[in-house]
Amino acid sequence: SNQIVQLLVDHKGYLWLATYGSGANRFNPGTKTFTYFNHDAADSTTLSANMAWIMYQDDHQNLWLGTQSKGLNFLSRENLENENFTFKRLSLKDGMNTRTVYAISQDSSGNIWYSTNKGFSRYSPKYQSFKHFNTTHGLLDREYTHGVVFRALDKTIYFGSARGFSSVESENVLDSRPAPTVRMTNV
Repeated sequence: SNQIVQLLVDHKGYLWLATYGSGANRFNPGTKTFTYFNHDAADSTTLSANMAWIMYQDDHQNLWLGTQSKGLNFLSRENLENENFTFKRLSLKDGMNTRTVYAISQDSSGNIWYSTNKGFSRYSPKYQSFKHFNTTHGLLDREYTHGVVFRALDKTIYFGSARGFSSVESENVLDSRPAPTVRMTNV
């Protein structure tokens, strides 16, 4: 597709193009050729949708692609290195609270943070678990803006919305812990 919504240069110098309706494309500047990655309903290892509109390469050189309405896609560094373009799809059944992904970043613990139309979320690749944050957690808005994310030198992650921005100091986020057991010892 000629409707490019994001560009990303990966660790090997390939140029990735997220498109509006035609999946993702990878341009090899050495051979001047494209490789196309599209959704195939009959193959669960392809992109989950052709609206792959946000991309992020993490600190381990894994590639993450977010879609408008079909979740998050993961392509491991190993698969990238071996030219085995088998995607892992993450969606509602895996713990996402929405299938819309607007922007993606990573914290220093290796967790993936992404903004959505319901706040933002943290995905732990290590534990394959999600934690979701919304206005009840102090976020400015539920709906965030496509592609607007910034990770500052102090490791704070900022996500932009139409009403301003919300930030998370990912190192200081406390996970929910079970409430302690209450026992009456005297009446």
